[in-house]
Order: sequence, then C-alpha cells, then structure tokens
Amino acid sequence: MNVGDILRRSAKRYPNKIALVFEDSRFSFKEFNCRVNKLANALLKLGRRKGDRIAVLSENCNQCIETFYAAAKAGMAIAPINPHLSFQDIRHLISNAEATLVIVADEYKELVQSLGPQLPSVRDVIVTGSPQNEMKGYEEFISPCSPEEPRDIVITENDLVYVPITGGTTGIPKQVMCTHRAIIADIFNMVISLHIGSEDVGLLTSPGYWGRFIPLFTAPFFYMGATIIKDVFVAPGCNLEVIDKEKVTTTVLPSSFVASMLTYQKLDQYNLSSLRSVWPLGTLLPPAAMKAA
Repeated sequence: MNVGDILRRSAKRYPNKIALVFEDSRFSFKEFNCRVNKLANALLKLGRRKGDRIAVLSENCNQCIETFYAAAKAGMAIAPINPHLSFQDIRHLISNAEATLVIVADEYKELVQSLGPQLPSVRDVIVTGSPQNEMKGYEEFISPCSPEEPRDIVITENDLVYVPITGGTTGIPKQVMCTHRAIIADIFNMVISLHIGSEDVGLLTSPGYWGRFIPLFTAPFFYMGATIIKDVFVAPGCNLEVIDKEKVTTTVLPSSFVASMLTYQKLDQYNLSSLRSVWPLGTLLPPAAMKAA
C-alpha cells in the first residue's frame, strides 16, 4: 500500500460521503479523488516525472491537500513552504528541495515571480488564483485532464513523497525526507491514537506547512472514510460555531486556539456535545486547561 491508494480506496467505499470541507466548498470522496487524479495527470502531461519535487507556497486550501495526494499518485513528492519565512529562507527551501514546479497561492505569486532567476531548478509555476506572465492557473491547468487514475506509475514504499520543514528558529530551516512507508506507518498510528472511525468529523485549522501536518492529520481521516474540515479560524467563536454546526468529533488546533476557546465568554452558547477529543499543537497548555479541554 502507498499513500496514493488511500483516496482511491475511500472513493470506492464512500463515493458520495463528504471527504473535505473548505470554506464554502464540499467535496465528496469521489469528487475529491477525481480532482486529485486530474492534477496528477496534468502534472504528467506537463512533463513532470516520477521523482520530481513540487514546492507548495500557500496558506490552508483544498489545492494544497490535492497536491499532496496527486504527487503521491504520480510518484512525486511535495515540499510545503512556510510563506511567512524570510525571502532568503524561502529561496533556500525551494532550491534545497530541487523543486521543478511551484504551486503558489495568489497572494504570494509576486514573491515567487521575483525569486524566479534564483531558482534554476523550477521550470513551471502554477497559481491557485489569477496567473500572471508565464504562470498557469490551477483550475485551468487541471480542467482538461482525465479524472481517471494515473497509469503506468510504479511506486514502492521507499519512494519519497513528502519533504516537510523542521527547525529554523535558530538557523536555516531544515527539510526531512519522508517515504511512503514512513507516512503509512504514521497513518496507522494516528488512526489508533485518535480512535478515528468512518463517522468522525475532524476540524483541522493548523497551517498545512507545519511539519508533517498534511499527511499526519488528513490521511488517517481519509483512510477511515471520515470527513475533514480544513480552514483557518483564528477567532474562537468561529471554531466553536463550526464544531456546533458540523458536529465535529475531533479537533487538531494550535494550543493558543484551544486556550482562547476555553476562555471565550460565549462558550456556553454552543452545543459541543459531539466533540470527543481535542488535540492541541504547539506550546504546552497548563494542566488545568488540558483538563478543561
């Protein structure tokens, strides 16, 4: 089994079940798998090949998650880049990953454009918003391509699939090489740790460029046929409203978000009875706050 098999498997088992909610968009497993396949086939048609690496420079969005699974199906790897790092660090990470393609959010396209001459390995740039100059628009890029599974791609458990960032607070950020085997092991560990079932709904608001966040927290839910709500809700009321409205069972949130929700004045106005577990990420919360969560 490899990472690309996860969506393929769930699209067959739960075709009409909601896989991902992002802002006003809802994608069933069948729809989401088709979008991933379209991107994988578009990348192959563009000339990208097994072993290529794709840098992703964006805040949370459905396209970031699609890119991870499309790369996995096409035998490629993605390198998520924190767009809030310095100009020099972003240039270093894209170059160090030897990315041949960059997928960038609209708000960061000018940054990538300015980096162009300093990124000799990058051949193409795809923007999730409005393209400029020689950039390609994401939706226009995937639209004409087949929604069928990519063919004739042999993937082994030792193939590279993810190149996340680690460290960087006291020096140059570092990147880690994660294989399909490593990610699959993480998936099974998280399914057991979070007790994820097919009826679960997970609220994931941490940035996708945090470490191994995308595979570590999206793949276990997708593997079990559960639903993911992926967004960035900074205000505590927004998170609480989503938990109430969507009947969220599991949350993976920055610890600061959890703390602000616990002290929110209108906390009692929300029905949080569906919530089974809260996983804070980042700074440790005081014992009293952990108990309250």
